[in-house]
Amino acid sequence: MIQIRTPELSAVILDEMNALSKRLAAKDESLWGSHASTDAEQRLGWLDLPTSSRTLLPAIDSLAAWARSRNLENVILSGMGGSSLAPEVICAFEHKRIEILDSTDPHQVARVLSMDLSRSVIVIASKSGTTLETLVHRAVLESKLRELGLDPAGHFVIITDPESPLAEYADRVGYRVLHSDPHVGGRFSALGASGLLPSALAGVDVSELLDDAQGAAHSFLLADSPAVKLAAALAQHAQRFPFAEIASPHGLGDWIEQLLAESTGKEGKGLLPIVVPALGSARPEVLSIALNGESGDIEIAATLGEHFLLWEWATALLCAHMRVNAFDQPNVAETKERANAILNSQQLARNGSMDGKIEVVGDQRSAAQAITEFLSQVHGYIGVMAFLDREKESRAKILRTLLERSSGAPTTFGWGPRFLHSTGQIHKGGPLIGSFLQLTTERDEDVVIPESQFTFHQLQLAQAAGDELALKSRNLNFLHLHLHEGGLDQLVETLINLPRATS
Repeated sequence: MIQIRTPELSAVILDEMNALSKRLAAKDESLWGSHASTDAEQRLGWLDLPTSSRTLLPAIDSLAAWARSRNLENVILSGMGGSSLAPEVICAFEHKRIEILDSTDPHQVARVLSMDLSRSVIVIASKSGTTLETLVHRAVLESKLRELGLDPAGHFVIITDPESPLAEYADRVGYRVLHSDPHVGGRFSALGASGLLPSALAGVDVSELLDDAQGAAHSFLLADSPAVKLAAALAQHAQRFPFAEIASPHGLGDWIEQLLAESTGKEGKGLLPIVVPALGSARPEVLSIALNGESGDIEIAATLGEHFLLWEWATALLCAHMRVNAFDQPNVAETKERANAILNSQQLARNGSMDGKIEVVGDQRSAAQAITEFLSQVHGYIGVMAFLDREKESRAKILRTLLERSSGAPTTFGWGPRFLHSTGQIHKGGPLIGSFLQLTTERDEDVVIPESQFTFHQLQLAQAAGDELALKSRNLNFLHLHLHEGGLDQLVETLINLPRATS
C-alpha cells in the first residue's frame, strides 16, 4: 500500500484533481484540451497495463526460456528514454545485471562490443522503430556478431510497435519480436513490453510488478487517492515555481525525471525534476521529494510497481491541470533534425581557445573566465549536458553539485544523448529560463557505423552541435567546453576554486 505525505493542500486543488482523476479513469481524451485529444485517444492504453500486460507473460516466459537454453546469460539493452530507463531501474531494484546501451559515445559502444556476445541476448527497443541511436546500435552489433561467426538471429530480440519499420525489418531477417502496445507512449510503458521483457531476461519476476501496480490502480479510483494527492502537491508548487528535487534509490529518479520533464515541458510550461543523491537544504523555490526514507516536502513509501503507476497517474493529472499535451514531445525531433543536417554537411569544426586541457568553444577567454561570465548570466536554472562516457567519466556528476554551490541556482545533470529524450524537451519547450553547460570530449578510440560514412564520435558531436543550435536559437545562456585528456579534472578543480553563492 502506498504511503504518502504532502504539504498542506488547498481544498480547491484537491477538488480539481479528484474531478480530473475520475475523467482519467474513464479515459476522457479531452482531459488535456482539444489540441491534445487526437494524441490522447491513441495513448491511454497505459491505464490498462497492470491487467493487459499479463497477456504478454507467456511470450516473455518463452523468450526467457529460449535465452537460458542457449546460455545467453548477458542481457544487452539498446533503447533510449522510456525504452531503457524502466528496465534499468527494475534490474537495479532486484540486483540483476543488465547492460544498458543508450549512448553514442564510442567508448561505451566499444565496451559493449568487447563483451562476450556469444553468451549475450541483445534487446533492441524502439517503439517507433526509427530511433536513430537504436538503429546504429543494431547495425554495429549485427556487424560484430557476423565478424565473430555468429548468427544475429540467434541473439537479437526486438521490442517495437506492430508494423513499425523495425518490426518489418525484424520479420524480414528472422529476429524474435515482442510487440509493444501501440496505444501506450514510450515514457508511460514501464509496465509494458519494453519494461518487462528486458527485466525478465535478466531474471526478474515481473509478475510481482503487475500485482503491485494492479493494487495501486484500484486505489486510484477512490477520492483523495495517493495519485490525486501527489498531483495536487506538484501542481500547487508548480503554480509558483517550476523546480522539484528528487532523491530516490536505484535510479528511480531518472525514470521520473524523463516522465515529468518530457510530459510537462512544453508551451512555456513545465515542472523540472532535479535528480539528487540526497536532498539538500530547504529552499522555497524547490519542492523536495523523498523516495528514499529522507525527510522532504513530499515523502512516499511504495513498491516499484506502485511507484510506476503512481507517477504515471500523477503526471497525467498534472499535465491536465497545466493544459499541456502529456503524450507528445514536439522539441525532441528538432535536435535530431539539426544533428542530421550537421552530419550531412560535415560541418563539425570548432573555433575556440585552449586553456590547458579545456577548449573554450567560440570564445577566446580562459575556462575560469568563461565559466564566471556564464554563471553571472544565470537567472533560472543550470543544465549540465555531458556528452561523455557515463561509466568511465562518472565523476562528471560532481559538476552538478559544484555549479549549484557556485551559482545558488537549481542545477540538473544529464548524459548526452540520453537527456535529449528526457529533460531535452523541457529545456527547449518549457520555461525559457535555463543556462546550459555543454561538455564534449576527444576520443582516441572510435567506432565506425556500418553502411554509413560516419563514426559514433562524429554522430555524438553532431548531436551535441544540433542541441547547441536549438538552444542558442532561443537566445539562452550557453557555454560549450570541449575536454581534452585531463580536461575533466581541470574543470572540477576550476569549479572547486570558485566562490560559493552568497544567496
